[in-house]
Amino acid sequence: MFYLLHFVLPVLVLALLQIATSYLSLKSVFFRNLLDGKPEVLIKNGKIQEKVMKKYRYSLDDLRMQLREKDIYDFKDVEMAILETSGHLSVIPKSKVFSKAKKYTLPVPVIVEGKIIDEGLQKLNKSYFWLRKELKKRGIKDFKEIFFASVNAYGEFYIDKFDKG
Repeated sequence: MFYLLHFVLPVLVLALLQIATSYLSLKSVFFRNLLDGKPEVLIKNGKIQEKVMKKYRYSLDDLRMQLREKDIYDFKDVEMAILETSGHLSVIPKSKVFSKAKKYTLPVPVIVEGKIIDEGLQKLNKSYFWLRKELKKRGIKDFKEIFFASVNAYGEFYIDKFDKG
């Protein structure tokens, strides 16, 4: 019985830790970013971001290999490449960028799981009051109704409300 406890107790502790970290990741953006990290842009507006690559110890050979896997053989054909937290590379080729007037930028999250993302508002150079006014224009009284909201480079909103029930 004593030996069985030595084997079962560590397994139970690890299982509980896994469940707790999964729950915290699901409920907290801060905790999720702490555990999983954030996606990082490796190529922005066609320019390789050397500092980011160095920070993540990501070599040009790695970048070239992952671009080839996406059938892209020349850096000049890439508008944006994002290193995802999973280690995969998401690529937006220049052929997908439709407007020459603006450089392609990713939509900026402003609300995640009913919480306002201050970093997103800062990137947009907008205020909390601007966000509330824009939501009211769209018939939304409280940001806590929103599961996810983002704003693209053209100022267009994407809003997904929490499911009812």
